[in-house]
Amino acid sequence: MSTCSTCSHGNRGAIENALTRGISYRFLARKYSLSVGSIGRHNRSHVPAALRDRIASRRLGGVEKPLAELRRDEGENLLRLLVSQRARLGDIADRARAKNNFLAETQAEKQILAGLTVTGRLLGELASGGTTNVQTLIVAPAYLALRAALLTALAPPEFRNARAAVSAALRLVETAPEPEPLAIAGPTQ
Repeated sequence: MSTCSTCSHGNRGAIENALTRGISYRFLARKYSLSVGSIGRHNRSHVPAALRDRIASRRLGGVEKPLAELRRDEGENLLRLLVSQRARLGDIADRARAKNNFLAETQAEKQILAGLTVTGRLLGELASGGTTNVQTLIVAPAYLALRAALLTALAPPEFRNARAAVSAALRLVETAPEPEPLAIAGPTQ
């Protein structure tokens, strides 16, 4: 059984985000040294259906949506992009730390902080319409600390496969579909 080259690629999140923006398979294949077929198979088999639908609608020129729905969808997409960017910046900071390049590490950490500020503002805007536990989890300081600790512990080369597996599992948690709210019955009179 073979593994998906796109799934195991270090820039999987960036590739999926580029797909949502309608970037061609051919361009992505060249940029990330993958085959067009691998990106297509990944898109068909491993990208969640909701994300594939978004990709398809963008390729077809988009679909008219009510403003509230468009605002919600774009807000969720912005959150996903911010989370993906934070993960990439965390990897950059980890690599810089490993090379004792404290200037580069500090710059990456500043960018992470700026992204967290934007995320906080975005969640503040979304709070009036409601947020999900998943969104709360991925920006919670305790979760971010746990994520950073796990990836740092798995930074040595001998843990490369474990780091990739943990990163993939974290991506699943961070990109999980929004759970349906539970209906709570109040007291009847």
